[in-house]
Amino acid sequence: MKIAILTDQYQPESVGGAETVAANLAKAYQAKNNEVIIITTTRNNSELIHQKIDDIEVYRIPSIFHPRWRHWLGMFNPPVISQLNKLLKDLKPDVVHAHNLHQYLSLYSLAVAKKYASKVILTLHDAMLIHYGKITEINIINPQQTSLKINVLKQIKIAKLTYNPFRNYFYKKMLRKCDYVFAVSKALKKVYELNGIKVDKVIYNGININPSNLTNKTSLKINRMLSKTKNIVFAGRVSENKGAIAAIDMLDKLVQQRQDVRLIILGEKTSSLNNVINYAKKKALEKYVYISGWISASDMPAYYKLADVVVVPSIYWDPCPIIVMEAMLYKKPVVGSFYGGMSEIIVHNKTGFIINPLDSQAFAQAVIMAISNDKLGIEGYKRVNKYFSSYRQAEEYLNYFKV
Repeated sequence: MKIAILTDQYQPESVGGAETVAANLAKAYQAKNNEVIIITTTRNNSELIHQKIDDIEVYRIPSIFHPRWRHWLGMFNPPVISQLNKLLKDLKPDVVHAHNLHQYLSLYSLAVAKKYASKVILTLHDAMLIHYGKITEINIINPQQTSLKINVLKQIKIAKLTYNPFRNYFYKKMLRKCDYVFAVSKALKKVYELNGIKVDKVIYNGININPSNLTNKTSLKINRMLSKTKNIVFAGRVSENKGAIAAIDMLDKLVQQRQDVRLIILGEKTSSLNNVINYAKKKALEKYVYISGWISASDMPAYYKLADVVVVPSIYWDPCPIIVMEAMLYKKPVVGSFYGGMSEIIVHNKTGFIINPLDSQAFAQAVIMAISNDKLGIEGYKRVNKYFSSYRQAEEYLNYFKV
């Protein structure tokens, strides 16, 4: 079977969660004797790029425009669609499996795919087909009463001058071109269905379950710096939505009980990270915080191995972060947010803890319990191997690809 994977961005130009999932799936499909093609975009070239990555054909269509047009060209991007049409006509895939398309490839890609493929599948990784950002409209006093119904006036406030009144209607129309629409968690499925979009099934993200080996250089360098402390790793995009400020508040409570701890923040220096650093200084916590700077995918295992606990304290509706699975693969307990889909990955009090990240005292207590409980990491390792491998994920999708 010939499978074309469509995704707005792809490795190594982008290494976000959806891109990592697409790459892992491509390898898993190929390992199961399918021919795999990646069609994505680039901002680094004005001409179509054709290359091989991990023995998989990758086509990068140039898609360059000012961000103010994102919510218009995310519907239909004429130069990109023209190139995509030519590619799919020549490549003749049996199945098109689309991931995020709402920015650079444009969602009209689904209509083009339907012309050439017997099956068109879409996996939803976020809420961007119904929302103009991340779902942060959370009832802080009583999170269980949070309304997931999207409010148009709030969307206009978020998008400001980039608001497109036709966007969501057009997206719903394009979804009818799909044979199946999947979500990566029950939490994400719930959001879409509360807002009038049917999701056929939940298929969880998967990761490569063969842990990477470390280079001696990377391992020794990091161990010298951090081997004498209990290390709490915060990985992923450093922002307030991802819970970076909540992590500092937790650390403030934590050091009142023990001082042998270090919060390791993995991320490149941005204005958001500078805000976090300044907040830590304001609380006189800078000596308990280590900023890694930019981390390559090959260096990430060194930090996971050095971690005593990994924290993912998102304060938005976080669908299915693969950081949780990666940490579990390295036998590390995870303290995660109850906003979104993390409670579908972490088994509370068995593989880690699910907490309200805005309750810094409870958050700190969960970290203390996780640091001193080796069984959590072992149970997490068993769970990720059983339920969250990219090969298991590929098998589930292939059941729907039969033409």
